[in-house]
Amino acid sequence: MVEFIKYMSDVSLEKDLNRNTRESTPEERREFLDYFKETINTINQVAVTNWWMVGGVARDATVGKKNFTVKQSTGEWRDLDIVASRETAKAITAIMKSKGTPLHVGMSMNTVIKPQGESQLQFSELKMKVPDIVFETKLLRLGEVEFPSFSAQTLLHLYCTGERPGGKMRDKDFLNVLELARFIKNNPDSKYPESLYEGFHRFSRLKNKSSKSFEQFVMDIAVGYRNSRLNDYLPINHPTVLPIVEHIWEIIEGTSAPSR
Repeated sequence: MVEFIKYMSDVSLEKDLNRNTRESTPEERREFLDYFKETINTINQVAVTNWWMVGGVARDATVGKKNFTVKQSTGEWRDLDIVASRETAKAITAIMKSKGTPLHVGMSMNTVIKPQGESQLQFSELKMKVPDIVFETKLLRLGEVEFPSFSAQTLLHLYCTGERPGGKMRDKDFLNVLELARFIKNNPDSKYPESLYEGFHRFSRLKNKSSKSFEQFVMDIAVGYRNSRLNDYLPINHPTVLPIVEHIWEIIEGTSAPSR
């Protein structure tokens, strides 16, 4: 959290980070919400439970943002980020390929897993047990669309476990954390004290300091690509690029790749 405190002290940073964003029109928001609702209905065909919306959409719903942005700087619709068990994630990925909407669904199968009665964070071989309460389902609503997610405190701490290209929190992640932190400060909830999240901080430190496996190496490439200028012209979720990334990931899942 030291990094976060340093960011908070720079009053000009938030304005600088928002410089390239464009406010969405009411028509764009309505169209996005229609696609969003269609996506949720599609997902519910194969998985009513064991998946949770996180990321920017969950943040906007949590803080009650009305004038939320629905398009990226490239003009594409914003992504949807979902956490799910491995089995559920595969089922969702399969149905989205056959009955998908214009919205890209990003799936995390490793960051959070929930064995019955024992919740934990996981990345590659790194595992960290955390209290079950932090992953209690909280229903959120963006516009008229309802979806499962987590508490504001848990959403904030999930950003602590994210990727850190060059050892620094990504700008968009910082903005998400900033808004969630302000919301939590103004809406304290004694049900989720900071002590519940000690495992998140330990997990983040170990994840970012541990030697990189082949899986992490490929993840670093994907994250680096997405943060590069090339992604502005040919996004990583473009039909030309995404199948290549998915193929590499399938190879990793199906084989025991050597460590770098």
